[in-house]
Amino acid sequence: VALTGVFAGKPRMETDILFVGRVNQGKFKKFLQLAHRFAEDEVRYTLMTASEFEYRKSMNDRFVKNILENNPIVVLDKTRHRNIAKLVYRL
Repeated sequence: VALTGVFAGKPRMETDILFVGRVNQGKFKKFLQLAHRFAEDEVRYTLMTASEFEYRKSMNDRFVKNILENNPIVVLDKTRHRNIAKLVYRL
């Protein structure tokens, strides 16, 4: 889960939250409700499978490249290769 757009001080980004991987629908809804409250407006989000994200990243996809180049705030990272963030708010 990465915050970008309004949460990273870049309101013109195409998405405000990027979810990569499998998403628990109950936690997803709670997270979006919390995000709406913090943003005080509608929140744009993107859901992607891990394989789609990796494919798009390897193809230098404009959407993914733009997100990665604009310093997203990684809220949760459950990849095997990194352990760089913890979920601040437990759902």
